[in-house]
Amino acid sequence: MATPKFTLDDYLAEENVGPARHDYLAGQRFARPLPSPIHRHLSDQLGSRLRAHLRHDASYVFTGGIRIRVPDFDAVYYADAAVAVDPTYEEGTFVRLPILAVDVFGPTKGPNRQRRLAHYLSLGSLRQYVLLAPHQPSAMLYSRDEADDAWYQEAIGATDLLHLTAVSLALPLAALYEGAPLPGPETSQAGPDDDDGPGLSFPSDG
Repeated sequence: MATPKFTLDDYLAEENVGPARHDYLAGQRFARPLPSPIHRHLSDQLGSRLRAHLRHDASYVFTGGIRIRVPDFDAVYYADAAVAVDPTYEEGTFVRLPILAVDVFGPTKGPNRQRRLAHYLSLGSLRQYVLLAPHQPSAMLYSRDEADDAWYQEAIGATDLLHLTAVSLALPLAALYEGAPLPGPETSQAGPDDDDGPGLSFPSDG
């Protein structure tokens, strides 16, 4: 029996009636776990710094799980934080023009992290994508070089500054983790779709 397919309108209607979260890809929904305490902490810490930095800017800062639309792949993904210049955004829909997207590393089901990464990097508006580790101050930063329209990745450690050039902000990575709750078992282990390299175990570019 074929898996029922959802239109984008069907998907949004279902997402807006309850707490459950799903990513959307080509007419199918993939369940996502609700944010853990460490997800919420990192999202809030980064969001507060972004809002303070961009308070006089036209950019919009989103936290707490914001949907990002990837039209080339008919996909919608939840991000833990994002910055967008998107005056057309309406509550209950999705961001169309992110310049920065942030996710906290954790086990996933459905579209895996490498696919999500490839889809995000297809967005013409996106300038940087950040993956944060839940268990220690560590991150993987993907940045677009606009001169040659190429993407580069950089591992960020506990003593490093996180340079968010998309919004002209640099901050100590460790500061985001101050006062963070200990991660639960659901965020300390990689899932079957998250088999990547050492350290943060993030996907390589090839």
